[in-house]
Amino acid sequence: MQIKVRILDLVNISYHSCVFLSMRDQIIAHYIRFSNKNGKAPVSVFQFCEDCGLSERQFFDEFSDFEHLQEEILGDFWKNTVAKLEEQEFYQNTNDAEKFLAVAYGFFENLKDQRSFFLNFFGNWNSPKDLFHGFKNFREVVMKYIDQLDLPSTDLGVPQLNKPINKLNSNALYLNLIFVLHYWVKDRSKGFEKTDALIEKLFTLSFDMMETNSLKKVIDLGKFLVADFKL
Repeated sequence: MQIKVRILDLVNISYHSCVFLSMRDQIIAHYIRFSNKNGKAPVSVFQFCEDCGLSERQFFDEFSDFEHLQEEILGDFWKNTVAKLEEQEFYQNTNDAEKFLAVAYGFFENLKDQRSFFLNFFGNWNSPKDLFHGFKNFREVVMKYIDQLDLPSTDLGVPQLNKPINKLNSNALYLNLIFVLHYWVKDRSKGFEKTDALIEKLFTLSFDMMETNSLKKVIDLGKFLVADFKL
């Protein structure tokens, strides 16, 4: 939990105040505030902009409509978390597995600040296996981030298989993130300490499995059994 302690006061991107936020972030902040105050998303871009003191041009320079905005929110939270952490010396000097872990912690810290909004946003999300509105863009953002990291890789001793297997590892990290997100929505523990524990255990295990080449051991066993069967 040492990484968690170090990022608590560093990664928070406040959407309560629009001061110093980019225009894109200001629009998202207004959208979140509007949804929380009214218990539902706005339906008119004109009325929304008028209530928030924005011009329609400012809105449409960033988003084509409210559906587009909704699809971008999770990805923007992830990118903002990464950008904030990249300013920190400890993040710059740590290994890439710990960088991912730090971003995961920071991402959920930022979601906590807008939990009321996200509880409504994910109101109909019954299972982590279900596709949900906005996950397509979120996956693209997360996978782009993962691809730039030098994470532990699995060497099967077969070059043609290494690339697809390591792609599966990257996909597994994303799917684990979705699992944690669903868990966080349902989490009722104090300070969401159970979610924090899940992040640590789940991703630490994921990286350990990559490093110890567990999959290679399974395949080696399969090869042995097949060869033994032929005998």
